[in-house]
Amino acid sequence: MSRNDLILVICKANKWYVVTGVNADTEWNETFANQHTALVTSRFTNSRAKALLRAHDAHNKLQTEYGVRELYI
Repeated sequence: MSRNDLILVICKANKWYVVTGVNADTEWNETFANQHTALVTSRFTNSRAKALLRAHDAHNKLQTEYGVRELYI
């Protein structure tokens, strides 16, 4: 059985969110992304480059199965 996880970089209103440990089957969709970005505790950056660097650094530590994916909402 695979881990089936990935790191999601979400772009919403020129804000970039990095979410680790996303389940590829159930959480890799627009509904999950909207719920995550609506949380008050969600951290973001205004730079796509910084978000991707953080995501790839996290991928190097966690070694997710599907790597880093971007989602625009």
